Amino acid sequence: MDKDTLVKWEKALDEIEVSGDFIELRKSVVDLWKLAVDLPEQHREVLAMIDNALLSSRTLNKNQEEIIKTALYFLKFSVITDPHVSLMSEYFVEERFNPLASLGGNNKDNADG
Repeated sequence: MDKDTLVKWEKALDEIEVSGDFIELRKSVVDLWKLAVDLPEQHREVLAMIDNALLSSRTLNKNQEEIIKTALYFLKFSVITDPHVSLMSEYFVEERFNPLASLGGNNKDNADG
């Protein structure tokens, strides 16, 4: 990733408010995808987990917000290893996010947050 894109990436990550408006959070993640083209695969995998979590939920409970905050924190690392990705995946599954959401799945457990 070139220096200008890296600065934009870090700024975009810093501006995300997880506890705020759900629609704004969703838009922020879409904007991150626009910058993620040159990121390593592991960064894109963590971003996909966040994206899928938001697709599978209508609201977020406090634990789910914390998982997303942790994932966003990981995205600030210059290097994310496969064990980091596996750990994040386990966290998302433990919080009952649907890993198949992007394939049209529906996580009814999160309907009420």
